[in-house]
Amino acid sequence: MPARQGVEFGFRYKIIGQPVAAPPQTGTTILGLQIGAQPVSPPVVTVNLKYVTHIPKPGMRNPETGNVTLTNVFYQEHKVGEEQYRLYRLTDRWEVVPGVWTLEIWDGDRKLLSQDFLLKK
Repeated sequence: MPARQGVEFGFRYKIIGQPVAAPPQTGTTILGLQIGAQPVSPPVVTVNLKYVTHIPKPGMRNPETGNVTLTNVFYQEHKVGEEQYRLYRLTDRWEVVPGVWTLEIWDGDRKLLSQDFLLKK
């Protein structure tokens, strides 16, 4: 993939899994419904994931601040069961760094996914 302004790379993924089931409450059936009550929608389950981008050396140097970035980290909450995209776009000229870029997704201290992308001059 060429290392040039405007290039976008990444992957699509789906968050799957199920939370630990809570014990049934008194007065409920095995389905979690009270007799004669309206059905209850299942709760929306979310997970707060950490997204890490490893930038190849010498890193990105922001011309306005002079700061060099080799690793970028951010957190985002998503609903379990939703399809998502993990993308990086080389928006600014100073972001164009040839080499191996790595995009990771973490749940706490557990790495869920890691994908390398080779950007060539």
